[in-house]
Amino acid sequence: MEHHAIALFRELGYSYAHGLDIGPDGHHPERADYGETLLLDRLRTAIHQFNPTVPKDIREEALRQVQAVGAAGALLTQNLALQQMLVEGVRIATQVDGEERGVIVRLLDDEHPEQNDFLVVNQYTVVHNRINRRADLVVFVNGMPLGLFELKNMADANATVQKAWNQLQTYQADIPNLMAYNAVLVISDGLIALAKALQSLDARHAALGLSKEEVAFYDALATNDSAVQAMGDDALKMIAKEVADTVRQNTRIDWSIREQARAHLRRMVKRVLLKHGYPPDMQEGAVNLVIAQAEGLVG
Repeated sequence: MEHHAIALFRELGYSYAHGLDIGPDGHHPERADYGETLLLDRLRTAIHQFNPTVPKDIREEALRQVQAVGAAGALLTQNLALQQMLVEGVRIATQVDGEERGVIVRLLDDEHPEQNDFLVVNQYTVVHNRINRRADLVVFVNGMPLGLFELKNMADANATVQKAWNQLQTYQADIPNLMAYNAVLVISDGLIALAKALQSLDARHAALGLSKEEVAFYDALATNDSAVQAMGDDALKMIAKEVADTVRQNTRIDWSIREQARAHLRRMVKRVLLKHGYPPDMQEGAVNLVIAQAEGLVG
């Protein structure tokens, strides 16, 4: 489910990152700690880009006001405040020639949408008051987490849409520092997404010269654009075939002991990636996606 959703976002032009990779301890950290839900460097860059004539201190104050949305206060009130900032901009009071005036700082470029920074992140961990939650997919626009997806596996009879809905209610109570920013919340059991994925898969596996299972792993490896540039398409196809063979040879993995199964398969997939020279700093995200695909195929 996550993989197919990520692929669809990438088709729309979104960048992709795994939550572990951009976490405080990741290979490419974009957060100081798990309590910070904004990607501050991305937001700061966007504010500067869209407001080049606004003094730096006013831009920084606008950034602080966006940060304050997730810091405290009633969830609905804070969310409404954020929506107003998105639509109208952040209004900052300043003194000009002894008179107080308001300066509007824009957070989005509505006239040129392609100038905004679009990013989709899976397995995004957030901590609030020592409570740890991990969202399936979070969609960022200019570093702000404006969309959240809670996805359930339709093959699991116990993983229902109702449970996905209940999970969102849990998030509202446990991690308001993330939920205060959300403009869109999505729940799915995969039926619609899977139907679209299967229709496109029939054509793609023939075009790529790969089996349907190999296409799934190819997509997982090619999710990172930098990996595609570094490795080349043919090399990724070769790796996808070998990863698929590795998974097929281990169809007897006992997935009821899920953590042990993941660890076993993770070691084997890493060996394949190392063998073919897959970029080391991109391996963790690729392995995570491959393992997710493998669970769906052999679980």
